[in-house]
Parts: sequence; C-alpha cells; structure tokens
Amino acid sequence: MQQLAMGTTSSIVLCNGGSDVFVCGMNNGKSLPLADPGNCVKTPVNVSHNIWNRNANAHLRATQVSARGVLMGVVDSDGIAHCIDDEGTFAKIDTLGIKHGVSQIACGRRHWALLSTAGQVFTVGSSFLCGLGHGDYKTVCSPKLVEALQHEVVTQLECAHICSAVTESGNVFFWGYQCQWVLGGNRSRASLLSPTQMNAEYLFNGKVIQVSCGRSHALALLAGGQMLSWGWNGYGQLGNGKTGSPEWLPGRIDIPGVAPASTLKIKCGTSTSFAISDCGDLYSCGLGTNMVLGTGFEEGDASVYVSTTETMPCHSRFTYVDVEGCIVVDVDTSEFKTGVVTDDGRLYTWGSSCDPKQEGVYRRSRRIMSMHPKTTGIFHDTIDVIATPRLVWPEYFDSKPVGTSPFTFLTVKKKIAFMMGMMPRRRKQRRCRKTSVCAILPEEVVRLIFQVYHQ
Repeated sequence: MQQLAMGTTSSIVLCNGGSDVFVCGMNNGKSLPLADPGNCVKTPVNVSHNIWNRNANAHLRATQVSARGVLMGVVDSDGIAHCIDDEGTFAKIDTLGIKHGVSQIACGRRHWALLSTAGQVFTVGSSFLCGLGHGDYKTVCSPKLVEALQHEVVTQLECAHICSAVTESGNVFFWGYQCQWVLGGNRSRASLLSPTQMNAEYLFNGKVIQVSCGRSHALALLAGGQMLSWGWNGYGQLGNGKTGSPEWLPGRIDIPGVAPASTLKIKCGTSTSFAISDCGDLYSCGLGTNMVLGTGFEEGDASVYVSTTETMPCHSRFTYVDVEGCIVVDVDTSEFKTGVVTDDGRLYTWGSSCDPKQEGVYRRSRRIMSMHPKTTGIFHDTIDVIATPRLVWPEYFDSKPVGTSPFTFLTVKKKIAFMMGMMPRRRKQRRCRKTSVCAILPEEVVRLIFQVYHQ
C-alpha cells in the first residue's frame, strides 16, 4: 500500500504500485461505485475497473489519490484526473487546457484543485468557501488557471478548511473562507478570494516544504525538520503545551522525547494535529472527539462513550501513538477517523465507524455507546468507536483484480457482493481471523463468477 486519503464519510487507498484503488464509505448520501444502491460500503471495494477499462488501458496506474468532505479524486499515470460525480461513478475531469498533465489532485469541500507537472495550479467546481482562488464567487465548470500563482512553481497543494500552496522556493500561499488570520499577525476572519503570500519573516525566513491547515489552526514544516504551529488553540491542537490561548504568529514546536528538528511529515485535522518523526513514530495532539487521536481511553474516563467535547481527551503536547511498533510513512485524518500506512504496506485505522450526527440505533458494545446509521469509511464493519490503531490490511495483502485478495469484492448483475478467502495470519496470532461481512466462497467459484461477468 502506498497512500490513503480520508474524507468525511468515505476513504480511498492506493496499493500494488497504483494498479488497484480501493474505496470505502458513502458519497454524499449515494453509494460508492460497485455498491448496492441505497447502502454503504463498510469494507474495501476495488474500483480500478470503474476508473479505467483495464482491457483497453492495461498500462494505466494510479499515482495519487485525494479525499475531502464527500469528494474523491484519482490521478493516473497518463496525467489524467478522475473524480466521483453526483451519480457515484468515476468520471474524467476535462484537462485539455493543462498542457503538461496533472501530477496531483486535491479535493476541497465542493471543488477540486489540480497541480500540473509544470507546477501550475488549476481549480474547478463550486466557489463555496472561496476555494477556487480566482478572486470572485463564480462557479468554474472546467479547470481554470489560478492567475495569482501562474508565475510560481508549486510543489505541494492542499485544500482542506483552508487552501494552501507551497512553492519550489519555499514560499507559502493561502486562500479560502474567513482565513486571513492564517497569514499571521492578526486574528482577522476576512476571506481570501485569491492566493496571498505569507510573510517569510513570520516563518523565521526558513524554506517551507509542507503546510497543513485545520479549521482554525495551521502547521508548517521547514526544510531542516523544524515544525511550526499557529492559530486557535482551544483544545491544545498547536502542541505547545497550552490550551485556550491562541497564537497568531508561528512558533517552534518540539515533540517531547524526540530530538529537535526531526519531523518528516505533518497533518492537520479539524481540531487535531499529527506528526511523523524521522524514525517513523506517530504523534498526535488536540481534541480527541471520536477517538481520532489514537491514544486510547485514559484512566478514569467514563465507561460509556459520549460524543461531547467535555468528555473527550485533549492533549496539548504531541503524544506518542503506538501503531504496534511499526514505522509510519503516511497519515491522513478527518472528523471521524484517522488512518496510517506503514513502511511494510500495512494499513491501520481508528476512530468512529459511524456519523453520530445522523439518527440511528443505540447499541452497547465493549462498554462503548455509539450510533450506527451509516459508515464513515473507516474500513471496519464494527459499530465500535476504535480508540487505538487497528490493523486493516496485513503486509501480505494482495489485491489482484482476478479475486485472489481476501478483501476483493465482485458485484454481479443482481448487485450481490462476494468475498473470498481468509485474512492472512498476523504475527503472534495462532490462526487466521474469519471475515464477518459476507459469506466466504471458494476461490474457484469467485474466479468463475468474475470471468463470466466480465466477458
């Protein structure tokens, strides 16, 4: 497994060198590709055949995936971007105006941002939350060049609550709804309709290589491995050991027990922050609603889970997250869940398996009370709130499209999903764990169904 991306109610992962793309969850109230209409996908579904026709485009591979809110995006090896449309199917984005092809796609709340191989930024979609960056509120139906960045070579692009771009020279640009405070020096909530550069002095004149923004806070990573944070700090998401006092200028942040300037990657959630050290350890801080921090229940916590900020653990310092001692290489998070990819290709996820804002049926399980009307795309079929990292895909996971993977689902004309095989044995585990989502069929039967259906 190479990369994962997590939206509000869906998730998408890229594995096997880009030959397979798996999705899980829901799409804006509609089912994802290959799902039974009206239902949600609680376990991974291979949608590589929906993105492109393997028989006619056997050479194509996915190179990057993105998810935000209810949107998803995929970039293939030909530099073409794909997104899930309103019907729940993958469709190509018109990239004829992008001469050099697309190297990265970033999903916003209601728009997509495309980064060309030449370092230019194009946006398409709704102007909701001022995410297009064209200086107005007009909706754009085909990718349009962001003129404020046309003379810059952009290397990193993110569209979350706030949109950001990092250039080759280490400069940072921000734009979006009510986010002028992110430029530093003031707490203004004015909107930025076009990309605006942040003063380099606020960033200690260092070369920035990565930026990530939450709803009201931001993290920046300098070339030397130094991490900076600023913004609102109501739940300790800045990681500076304080809670409640905002910081409107970037400040240096050190992780307890870790050598200074040794951070490799950063990621912001709504009110959370994550950091990966140079030795592959994962750390988190901020608000622990839905157990997205991965640090588990603290001693003295109530035995019944209540989804309120008053009862959730908050960490004002970066706290170590134990991922079974594995080396973490990628992390992504959303309002309800967090996931990581390890160096040996394993996927761990944790958080809430349902959206607590929707109506549902209460059920008591493992002393945890939660609602389970819909899935959030956590890749588990459980109704529990998962407080610590749980293995989803073992290192021996193989997702060949002919049905040799234990997680490969095949959908026939009657919308019946089949799953084959057993989960490979984990270390220190005496026997394989049985799958619990649907009936297990012999491999020969699954292969036969697959071949007949795709003839």
